[in-house]
Amino acid sequence: MPKQPQITFELSYGGASADNNEVDFYDISRALVGFQRSLALTTHLVLHDEVITQSTALRGVYIVASPPEFGSWKFSASIVGLASFVYVAGTAPQDTPLGHIVFSAYDYVISESLGFHVDYDKSIGQLYEMNARKEQDIPILDQNRFDSVIEKVENAVRDIHRPIVNSKSANYAVIKKIDRKIATPLHGTFSEETFDYINVTTRSTIERKFRAKISSYNVNTFIGRCYIAEYNRPVPFELSQQARSPDNIEMITKNLYENARSLKQASDELTLTALTNESKHGRLKSIFILSVE
Repeated sequence: MPKQPQITFELSYGGASADNNEVDFYDISRALVGFQRSLALTTHLVLHDEVITQSTALRGVYIVASPPEFGSWKFSASIVGLASFVYVAGTAPQDTPLGHIVFSAYDYVISESLGFHVDYDKSIGQLYEMNARKEQDIPILDQNRFDSVIEKVENAVRDIHRPIVNSKSANYAVIKKIDRKIATPLHGTFSEETFDYINVTTRSTIERKFRAKISSYNVNTFIGRCYIAEYNRPVPFELSQQARSPDNIEMITKNLYENARSLKQASDELTLTALTNESKHGRLKSIFILSVE
């Protein structure tokens, strides 16, 4: 296969026997499938504005594997074929707006899955704004589109943890983008703690009230994100069946519109009565909304 411009991501494991370039065979095979699947689903969304459920449905590009490097256990995967897209023609993909968006999108999907907050507006959103000013013909995707991918890759991200939590042949894992031998890590690092975050969700039985501003919402799935000042970050939410009334949905979409226009007065906050979904160690993962005021 001839050498082609590409974007390369490296998955590396460290600690335990991984420091001697050894990890459990079965666990690493499952982990690599998870690595490929998470990368394929994210890349496909960026290129085609379509959420797929099978990594084999990836269109327009393909992902190739490189052999592990000696030292800590490392494995590289490269997205090949991006140069065929009109908005990257003539430039190495990693240096193009599309290349930067693919990296930021993958960082968002993986890091948010692990419980590390990545500011969508200051990462992917900012890149879209810059490219719009330059009249780059790149599909602009809402935050909830990426949140849909996070849901689809949950099992894949869980599998990347296998050498850490099953055979314990590694203590941690990191994914980095490799560009001219410069490594740029994602915000999230894989560990036993992040496995507990993604693997265990406990829903409370006690209702709580939250003051929040809507930052994203999907009218088809009734899922979105709201900024809660108490936690200083956007928190995913889902509307319960009883909360899906026309009046509640109108309040949510109106609040989203107002906040999108930077109308951030305190009066723009909604009061949400909800049950909390928490990780094994009590970290808030999302809220299940029962009513909106």
